Amino acid sequence: MRIYREGRAAYPHTIDCPYTGDLVAARMWRLGWQKARDEHRGIPPVTETLQRMSEQLADLAPLAERLGDHD
Repeated sequence: MRIYREGRAAYPHTIDCPYTGDLVAARMWRLGWQKARDEHRGIPPVTETLQRMSEQLADLAPLAERLGDHD
Protein backbone atom coordinates (compact mmCIF):
# COMPACT_ATOMS: atom_id res chain seq x y z
CA MET A 1 0.00 0.00 0.00
CA ARG A 2 1.33 3.43 -0.87
CA ILE A 3 0.42 6.80 0.55
CA TYR A 4 -0.81 9.31 -2.01
CA ARG A 5 -1.11 13.04 -1.51
CA GLU A 6 -2.51 15.26 -4.27
CA GLY A 7 -2.17 12.48 -6.80
CA ARG A 8 1.51 11.83 -6.08
CA ALA A 9 3.19 9.35 -3.80
CA ALA A 10 4.01 10.95 -0.46
CA TYR A 11 7.28 9.01 -0.19
CA PRO A 12 8.63 8.81 -3.76
CA HIS A 13 12.19 8.11 -2.56
CA THR A 14 11.21 5.00 -0.59
CA ILE A 15 9.45 1.76 -1.27
CA ASP A 16 6.03 1.09 0.19
CA CYS A 17 5.50 2.69 3.60
CA PRO A 18 4.36 0.13 6.19
CA TYR A 19 2.80 2.83 8.38
CA THR A 20 0.16 4.19 6.03
CA GLY A 21 -2.38 6.33 7.87
CA ASP A 22 -0.33 6.90 11.03
CA LEU A 23 1.49 10.18 10.42
CA VAL A 24 3.63 10.04 13.57
CA ALA A 25 4.81 6.50 12.85
CA ALA A 26 5.41 7.38 9.20
CA ARG A 27 7.55 10.36 10.22
CA MET A 28 9.54 8.21 12.65
CA TRP A 29 10.03 5.61 9.90
CA ARG A 30 11.31 8.33 7.55
CA LEU A 31 13.63 9.73 10.24
CA GLY A 32 15.02 6.23 10.72
CA TRP A 33 16.01 6.20 7.06
CA GLN A 34 17.65 9.62 7.50
CA LYS A 35 19.61 8.39 10.54
CA ALA A 36 20.79 5.33 8.61
CA ARG A 37 21.86 7.60 5.74
CA ASP A 38 23.82 9.84 8.12
CA GLU A 39 25.54 6.83 9.69
CA HIS A 40 26.44 5.53 6.23
CA ARG A 41 27.92 8.92 5.28
CA GLY A 42 29.97 8.99 8.47
CA ILE A 43 28.14 11.88 10.13
CA PRO A 44 28.55 11.42 13.91
CA PRO A 45 25.49 11.33 16.17
CA VAL A 46 24.54 14.50 18.04
CA THR A 47 25.61 13.05 21.40
CA GLU A 48 29.14 12.42 20.11
CA THR A 49 29.33 15.91 18.64
CA LEU A 50 28.18 17.53 21.89
CA GLN A 51 30.63 15.47 23.93
CA ARG A 52 33.52 16.41 21.64
CA MET A 53 32.58 20.10 21.80
CA SER A 54 32.35 20.05 25.60
CA GLU A 55 35.81 18.46 25.79
CA GLN A 56 37.21 21.14 23.47
CA LEU A 57 35.66 23.88 25.61
CA ALA A 58 37.10 22.31 28.76
CA ASP A 59 40.54 22.40 27.12
CA LEU A 60 40.10 26.15 26.49
CA ALA A 61 39.19 26.96 30.12
CA PRO A 62 42.82 27.46 31.32
CA LEU A 63 43.50 29.77 28.38
CA ALA A 64 40.42 31.84 29.21
CA GLU A 65 41.58 32.14 32.83
CA ARG A 66 45.04 33.33 31.78
CA LEU A 67 43.56 35.89 29.40
CA GLY A 68 41.24 37.10 32.16
CA ASP A 69 44.23 37.72 34.45
CA HIS A 70 45.61 40.38 32.08
CA ASP A 71 42.69 42.79 32.57
